[in-house]
Amino acid sequence: TDLYKYREDVYALYAKYALIHKNLSLDFGVRMEHSYISPKSSNNPERNQSNSYTDVFPEIGLNYTWDRKNGHNINLGYNRGLGRPHMDYLNPLMRRVGEYNYSTGNPLLKPTYYDIYTLTAVLFNKYTLNVRYNYSNDGILGVTENRNEILYSTYTTGFNRSWLTAHIDIPLKIQK
Repeated sequence: TDLYKYREDVYALYAKYALIHKNLSLDFGVRMEHSYISPKSSNNPERNQSNSYTDVFPEIGLNYTWDRKNGHNINLGYNRGLGRPHMDYLNPLMRRVGEYNYSTGNPLLKPTYYDIYTLTAVLFNKYTLNVRYNYSNDGILGVTENRNEILYSTYTTGFNRSWLTAHIDIPLKIQK
């Protein structure tokens, strides 16, 4: 076991502005964020690593309403996101997973930055199509190394990751 202490402080400042002209609106904003992450392991103090990050994250959205009376509109958006490593990914304690399998965290992990593109279409103010594409070129990935028939797993960064999600919301009334 390990007396593992994890501290994460996040301070953020937001600014957003919107322009509206008839059926078209444009909103843009920025978020400035300062994060301080301090994981502390009592068993492996030599691997304790505190990190702080200060970053600016832009966002922009464009909305077009082609039929206000019936509630039809489409929205395109972009924003920059941040994924901090989970505390388990940072914990340097070597854990036995199985007879020939060990796992440890990596206290040197950096956060992952994402570019997020969205498309949302709404019909009749209730039917919604959402499409979202995320991309990162510094994603966190679990890696395993075989050393003399014993597997050691940890985490590292620097991998391209992308995914596309889509869903449709159709509210149904199932009773009066």
